[in-house]
Amino acid sequence: KTSVNSQWMADPTESSWETDYESYIHHSCPDSEIRVPRIEQIPIDFDDCFCVDFSEAYGRPFFRTFCAGLPRGRPTAVQPACAARYGAGKDDKGRLYYKDLATGSTSRDLPGAKNQKKDFKVGMCIELRAENEWYHLCAGEIVLFCGQKILVSIPDFSREVVVGAEEIVPVSKGKLVKLIPSRVGDFGSLKHGIMVRALRDEKANEIVYEVDDSLFTGAYIVPPIYLKSPRFDGLDAAMAAKCSWPETAEHLVILAMPDLSKEEFYVHFPFKFQMAESKLQVNQVAKWPLMIYLHGSGGGTFMSFAKRNEHRNEGCRYAAEHFIIVSPSCKWGWKNPPLPWVLTLVRELCKLPYVDSSRVYLTGVSMGGMGCWELGMQDPGLFAAVAPIAAYHKSHLRSEIAEALKSTPIFAVHSHKDATCPLSKEKILYEELQRVRALLRVDLCNHSHTDMHKPHMEDPTIFEWMLSHPYTPKVPVATPIRRWGSK
Repeated sequence: KTSVNSQWMADPTESSWETDYESYIHHSCPDSEIRVPRIEQIPIDFDDCFCVDFSEAYGRPFFRTFCAGLPRGRPTAVQPACAARYGAGKDDKGRLYYKDLATGSTSRDLPGAKNQKKDFKVGMCIELRAENEWYHLCAGEIVLFCGQKILVSIPDFSREVVVGAEEIVPVSKGKLVKLIPSRVGDFGSLKHGIMVRALRDEKANEIVYEVDDSLFTGAYIVPPIYLKSPRFDGLDAAMAAKCSWPETAEHLVILAMPDLSKEEFYVHFPFKFQMAESKLQVNQVAKWPLMIYLHGSGGGTFMSFAKRNEHRNEGCRYAAEHFIIVSPSCKWGWKNPPLPWVLTLVRELCKLPYVDSSRVYLTGVSMGGMGCWELGMQDPGLFAAVAPIAAYHKSHLRSEIAEALKSTPIFAVHSHKDATCPLSKEKILYEELQRVRALLRVDLCNHSHTDMHKPHMEDPTIFEWMLSHPYTPKVPVATPIRRWGSK
């Protein structure tokens, strides 16, 4: 287990997982090394590459590697293995130029690149159309022209893609757009709005966008370089935030859905996220586990429960160090099914380069535990493991839940004294899961229902169990069936 400061450690003689929880259905964890983050290598032959140093242009260490005229790997703050051939700067109008470091000559373009191609130019907000690619329908910004290809930044997912001109179109009608603060011109009260259509400004001979502002007071004509069309609003700020235990920083992020509805979730990045990013080479990506936490009917986020446990927060600290933690705002009730946007959110988050899609975990308490059963049932292949706490399930879904999750590791925690979600009603589901030979572990305690946040907060057992289960194609393993009431 991760070591913590003594002031946050409980006296082991007072309480521990071993003393507070009874192992009722046991399932052994595989021997899997817990390495967080996982560093993934990007194959690059540096012998054929050259580097462009953008540090002067951006005011911070920033390097990009090119090979055969196309970018390779990820932008990085660390000098890559290949030597820098060009340096990038900005003129008094904020436009990029490139300096050959050997000859001292300057140019607006890199070799083989142009600042504009037909109706497109650097900085333009566009939409990508490529039905067989993950970035289909994503909005992005043109960064660089590389011969016949175009480098596009997709800010929502902190990624860049190299595409052909045929994959770029103006932003679609109905999409949300926002003004970029650093580029704001004279557009009245417009801050964000809805895309109406793309037009050609005959005088300037360029594409412009017609945007209805959010207050519907009128339409504005805006050059595309002034706009962005975010899917996630607030994720960049959350990623850049720095904090350390015992302080935590959860940030509200808005997910813009295709139907123009907005959903909310809170995100907490690992304490060492920024440090890990700063040490990466151009051919490396740090992949972090993702944990989805579903709250109960009283609301709240994962980190909000840390305030209830002033002395025993080893579990919360372990999670805050090892996971990207996402807490969706669950706007449904006990009688309703979880809304499908949560699964959409998880699939979108898996596109982020720093999310380890093989280590995505689902957990929740009370009504959130019920959400674990039902969301896990709807897309079991999305999650490496699920951990419902003090959960409840709908009896008409019991067989479907068991069949869908029979190959997904499950760690359920419940209480003998839970009067809100009685253990007796969950026993039937546990037996059904055993009947299909599910990878099931059940631990029991004597907490009241209102104290069932403690399994997450007080001990890292659940989270260590999660990390021991990366996603792999699963084959059900026969385990002894324990009948309730047997010894």
